[in-house]
Amino acid sequence: MSDRIAYLVQGLGTGGLERVVLHLATEMVRRGHEVTICCYDKRGNLADEAEQAGARVEVLLRKGGVDVGYASRLARWLRRHRPDVLHMHNETALFYGTLAGRLARVPRLSHEKGVDVLIEAFARVREHVPEAELVLVGDGAERQTLEKRATELGLADHIRFFGMRDDVAQLLIDFDLFVLPSRTEGLPLTVLEAMAAGLPIVATAVGGVPQALRHGKTGVLVPPEEPEALAQAIVRLAANGQHMAHLGDAARKEYEAHYAISRMVNAYEAIMGR
Repeated sequence: MSDRIAYLVQGLGTGGLERVVLHLATEMVRRGHEVTICCYDKRGNLADEAEQAGARVEVLLRKGGVDVGYASRLARWLRRHRPDVLHMHNETALFYGTLAGRLARVPRLSHEKGVDVLIEAFARVREHVPEAELVLVGDGAERQTLEKRATELGLADHIRFFGMRDDVAQLLIDFDLFVLPSRTEGLPLTVLEAMAAGLPIVATAVGGVPQALRHGKTGVLVPPEEPEALAQAIVRLAANGQHMAHLGDAARKEYEAHYAISRMVNAYEAIMGR
């Protein structure tokens, strides 16, 4: 499953960060993703190479200094391109990109995240685990519809909608199980956060998820769009605390071995060295 990926950079001039973006964009295109690079100061001499590799390069200029209106212009750009992922590499891009992402209401609770499937599955879960509670973190266009469906299923008192949060890592500490019911994904940060927290994970086998989670060893994978299969996986884990603990511990070790920040920095350094 391909994703639409947007990179926000100052420009594609000759430099370490710019070459990192070029390498990432080139590889993402090679793997079948749709890539757009948005430059906020200049196009740069590496832009032609990026386009030759199959990426789209666009220039959306900001004014000098702190351009208070740039976040709004970038938000309109995001609404037009509708990327699944907005990738930023430095403080300036992070500043404008984060504001624009919020203004553009980049989806958390959206159709592709499969939260509706999870709610249907949760109704089945409570038939077997009546004490179960579901916490949904995120916001988006689907929230009102999801809240209505939860009420229709008699689950309004057992599903909590937390909305947008910037303390997800802290929230995960209090959870017993993490579920990702997405219809489509890249390599979701939420799964890596759950692995780092040592949580047992049930996730749909879409996108890059099977690369991070090995079925039966560091997590449980189920097909997308199948609430019954999702419910069964959750119920089986809930009935076996020892297996849950084993999966959580294995997921944490997998994260530390392959996805921790130090590993990512090493990979970036290797790319820049080349």
